[in-house]
Amino acid sequence: MLKKISFLIFGISLLSEIIYVFCYGPDQISQDAGTYVQMATSAVEKGWNYYPNPTWIHFECCAAPGWINQMILLLRLGLGLRGCQLLNVLFNLGIGILSFRLAKKWFGEKIACISLILFSIYPTWILSARILNTEIPYIFYLMLGLYLALKDKWVYIVLGGVSIAMANWIRPFLPIFLVMFFIIFAYKYKKQWRPYVQFLSGLAASIILIGCMTYHSIGRFEYQSLTQGTNALMCAWDGATGSADFCIFDKDGVGYLDYSEHNYTYWERNQIFLDRAKEWVMAHPWQWISLFPKKFLITYRSDSFYFVNYDKELTPRGIMCSFPNCGFYGWGYLLNHAYYYILMILTLTGLLYGCKKKNIPILTIFLYLFMANGASMVAPGMNRYHMVFTPFFVMLAAYALCNIRFKTK
Repeated sequence: MLKKISFLIFGISLLSEIIYVFCYGPDQISQDAGTYVQMATSAVEKGWNYYPNPTWIHFECCAAPGWINQMILLLRLGLGLRGCQLLNVLFNLGIGILSFRLAKKWFGEKIACISLILFSIYPTWILSARILNTEIPYIFYLMLGLYLALKDKWVYIVLGGVSIAMANWIRPFLPIFLVMFFIIFAYKYKKQWRPYVQFLSGLAASIILIGCMTYHSIGRFEYQSLTQGTNALMCAWDGATGSADFCIFDKDGVGYLDYSEHNYTYWERNQIFLDRAKEWVMAHPWQWISLFPKKFLITYRSDSFYFVNYDKELTPRGIMCSFPNCGFYGWGYLLNHAYYYILMILTLTGLLYGCKKKNIPILTIFLYLFMANGASMVAPGMNRYHMVFTPFFVMLAAYALCNIRFKTK
């Protein structure tokens, strides 16, 4: 019965996403998503079938090529941006099913059902499909790679490596992926060496293919985003706050480059920014480290991104001043934050309880969260960045609820 209820709620959630895509909300896109749309539509208009391409080599950076190329394909097929939004709904369908199956494998069906319900009723996810950011496709390929890699047949393990290469093509976290999967394999497959070879074969073959396609397009072998310099420099200057400070690219800012003297490519720009960031960090190591708590707080203190994106006037002060007449998005903002904070409390409870019990899946999740959040501290904090951990949050929260309510081991 619980399984039927959980999938019914999940189905209603997906239907709500589809209705929202077609019927409600302005066609606004965030700054990052706007860049992805611009690059994809420009490629189609100028006859390119791949990104990066010569049109964009002098742009600021190479961002999310895996996601942009999927958008280019959908635009080429005549599905438009709405097709990209519906693809996000399909990705959310996949994320929900994969999360359920992984949770069932690790913790049992009861916890899997509760985690699916927690995932389905999260208001942020109903809004997320319309915003063409990288979070949803990245999570889908990560969860798919994790699910396939835990299957016993070699073809699934190879495809798991392919899926992780796709996730890395969207967001570059390859070293973290490798550490996490090697730990999982060491526990699951013990001293067997074939699964490592199978997984790495799929991963390496995909990386080589992506790199060769990029080389054919722009004459450089690249298989992931190249945004490290931009992100690092925004947090490595005297006025750094831990958030995305785009003012550094203004004239006289530390990120200003004079294109009249040289038409920089994005890889030249990236290297210059990396060098400048390293120089500042070496001179101010403690100031740089002191930004980590601020970035963490910025990332987790709020879950407002997908609401503010539709209504720029949404602020806690503004909502309180107009309460209870704060409108559809205002009420959504309040309900979403109430849910988010409860979810975070339950997540932390489940994490602490599972670590205390030395639960291997939870220890693995903890390691992934620790490494991924640690790596993110190099870049500016932004409250949408925690969204990529949502499938693990709902598993941990469900684990906490079951241990508190049902005393499940």
